[in-house]
Amino acid sequence: MTKNLKEISEAVRLYDILNKKQDKVVCRFIGGCVRDQILSKEIKDIDLATSLLPDQVKDLLSKENIPINDDNKNYGLITAYINNYKFEITTLRKDINQKGRQSDILFTTDWKQDALRRDFTINSIYYDFNNYIDPFNGMSDLKNGKIRFISDPSQKIKEDYLRALRYFRFFAIYSKEDHDDYVLNSIVKHEQGILNLSKERLIQELIKILLSGKAYILFNNKFCKDFFSYVYKGIKYFERLDFGKSNKTIDISFDYVILLALLLIDTSDHYKKFIKDFNLSNKIKHRLTNIQKNYQNNIGSFIESFDDLEKKLISYPKSTLKDYIQFQYLVNNDYSYEEYLKKYNNLRQFDSPVFKFDSSILISGGVKEGLNLGKAISFLKHRWISNNYSITDKDIEDAIEIYK
Repeated sequence: MTKNLKEISEAVRLYDILNKKQDKVVCRFIGGCVRDQILSKEIKDIDLATSLLPDQVKDLLSKENIPINDDNKNYGLITAYINNYKFEITTLRKDINQKGRQSDILFTTDWKQDALRRDFTINSIYYDFNNYIDPFNGMSDLKNGKIRFISDPSQKIKEDYLRALRYFRFFAIYSKEDHDDYVLNSIVKHEQGILNLSKERLIQELIKILLSGKAYILFNNKFCKDFFSYVYKGIKYFERLDFGKSNKTIDISFDYVILLALLLIDTSDHYKKFIKDFNLSNKIKHRLTNIQKNYQNNIGSFIESFDDLEKKLISYPKSTLKDYIQFQYLVNNDYSYEEYLKKYNNLRQFDSPVFKFDSSILISGGVKEGLNLGKAISFLKHRWISNNYSITDKDIEDAIEIYK
């Protein structure tokens, strides 16, 4: 687990390439990687800011045979790939005539101007291996757990309404204080603009909040609970995310769909409206539907033995049962992590038997090809599962008698 950018050789290499042969530092780290380093957390996403123009960045990296993506070059962004790391390198800029994500961009060499366009003080800390450049005292805010807009919160939110949701995410992760009333009032003032954000951006931000592992901190607050219920109509089971209270352990195998299901799923089909309203993909729709179906059948209280799950593997793919047992574990207070983990690992390792039967036996017994033959085979498959994956002569006789 790397907590220092100097220990990431790929980051050092990229930094050196962009700064070499320059009479001053022209490229610095910015954003999450800097926050993580200051707080001695594992460094994940690595972003850089530079006074070099996008074409200059592109040329320097190309000479070193570093793969890049320049699809967003007009916005000042070049993405570089070294081994398993992805680096987003953005030219310093000043946003003018900003309306949400749309704005006129003016590239600059002024680091203070670049910092001014950012949202929070903790997101405007630059690092160059020797010094931190911190124009708005973001390091102090980060260490003291204060989420502070760089300028007037209302104006910053008006520039891009997504910043209201980003505020809640950073608050959940870093804050050690109560919400500032002026910030909350500014969010309420712009709630219509927030509602008008694209469904894709709204869902992406909700997913980030869920994956932060700190969503329960937000939803213990009545204002936050009411606000998110208003923006994301349909989510309501906030208490399920308080894993400390429910004594549940979450590991990396629990993805955002499971966490979203915790907010949505009960015995009703109201979750379908959420899927439609937020244009969720067919894959997510399929997973939520299967979770709801299994929950409705068992009312979330029945803990199946692995033998029961083993039989379900004949009819369902492993991925569906993985979702099922994860959701069942999280909503059932009597389901221990040890019991869940044993079942989950058994599921991963288990190879389900394959049902094979020669349909000509049924046809020779008088079952006609077509619908009845299909029903007879389905009948035998259920008998096969019940008999621990074997079929008796009596089973075949029964199938012929019923469907001939």
